[in-house]
Amino acid sequence: MLGNPSLDDYELKIRRILRHSRFKKEILGFKTGEFLYTPLDIKVKFPLFQQQGKPYEIDIDSLIPKPKTKPKPNIVVRILKKFGWIVEEEPERELENPEEPEKDLDEQMEEDIAFLGEPDEEW
Repeated sequence: MLGNPSLDDYELKIRRILRHSRFKKEILGFKTGEFLYTPLDIKVKFPLFQQQGKPYEIDIDSLIPKPKTKPKPNIVVRILKKFGWIVEEEPERELENPEEPEKDLDEQMEEDIAFLGEPDEEW
């Protein structure tokens, strides 16, 4: 039944939809680009589409930004790093109070020690 609906079914549905519409007689004479929006019972007009220019295929690769690669260091620097003659230093961790680093580290250590004695009730 879904594959082959008859014209009677269409007529019945259209009559039900347009039962209270102001445009039930005019709808057959609508021009190209004119439609009836049935929930609000209004006539909607769209301008005729006119293409400007020739169609072209969109290159998806050009739309996706490519990550920038880091420039390779000098060949001499790469060789020295490979043999371990140049070692990159790990960045130091930032302290909360840069003026008083000893006090800041002491506070962090006290917090860590305090957490060691507490039971894991939250888990």
